[in-house]
This record gives sequence, C-alpha cells and structure tokens, in this order.
Amino acid sequence: MFAFALVAQGEVHDHSQCHDHSGWELALSYGQGQLIEKEDDHKVKGTLVHVHATKGLDYEIAGIPVGFSVGAEKFLDSDIDHFGFHACVAFFINDRITIATGPALEYGKHAEEHGHHDEDEDEDEDEHEEHAGGGDWESSIGWHTEVAVHLFEYGGLSYGLSAGYGVNKVHTHVEYGIHIGKHF
Repeated sequence: MFAFALVAQGEVHDHSQCHDHSGWELALSYGQGQLIEKEDDHKVKGTLVHVHATKGLDYEIAGIPVGFSVGAEKFLDSDIDHFGFHACVAFFINDRITIATGPALEYGKHAEEHGHHDEDEDEDEDEHEEHAGGGDWESSIGWHTEVAVHLFEYGGLSYGLSAGYGVNKVHTHVEYGIHIGKHF
C-alpha cells in the first residue's frame, strides 16, 4: 500500500486547490474487496463500500502531521454478511496522501460449514444460500490499514483512489476503489 501511495503521488493536480488537514474530511470509498478465511482459504469477492471521517490534529510524528480516522465498511454483494469498524491514527504524508492504521472490530455472519468449495455449480449455489442465511454472527478484533490518494478537486469534493488491508484471527481482506471526500 505504501508503494501504491508513492506511485500515485505524481503531480496530477493544481497545488492551489490543496486542502488543509486541520479540518474534517467525510469520505466514501466504493470498489472491490476480497476476504480470505484463514481456516479453509475460502475466498469471498464483492463490491465494498467504506465510509470514514478523518480529523487532523495539531501534532506531528517525525515531522509528519497526524490525526485520527474512524470508519466502517460493508461488503454489499458477497456470500457472507461482513461489517468492519475501525479507529485509526492518520498520517498526512503530504497534501494529497493519507495513510491510516489502527485496530478494527469486524462482524461476520458465516455458515457453520462451508463444505467443499470446488464442487459443481448446483452445490455452489446451495452453498451461497447457506452462507447468506445460516450461521451465527462472529466478531473479531484485528488491524486495518488504508491509503487514500486525493487526485483532484471539483465541485467542492475531492476525488481519488483508495486501498486497504485488514487482518484478524479469522480472515484477511484487501480492498481498492475510488474515493470521494468533502472537507469541512
């Protein structure tokens, strides 16, 4: 993700539109995600929506301005219900790149048994229904890291890219997408 941030740092914007990190940013990311369950390597891919609020503080670590970020995410069309909530320390690398990392609490509704994931198509459809409707809600505490890159501003909104990675004792997940934010 750090490499993603460095590559995206190219000068594709007008510095006269740069935003101030001391205020709030309310943002929405929309894209793709993949969740991999550790127990059996079951992979779930789907559309993911992620919202967060970030606030810069009047504080620096090693010369980098810092703040905090709180957020939530949800897979919209996967074969399991999955929600994530996180509270992160945000590092404002420059006027366009923010890296946030911190603890996460994730909830998922998983089926009791996944069965074999390489069965024929009919069984895969049955398995999909089993994941969506069965099982118990589980929670797990883990870690979440995300990068937001602001590429340009238009109509009072900031547009860019986002990428994230999360890990806990049950699964890992990656996400990437577009990022739209409003600064206050």
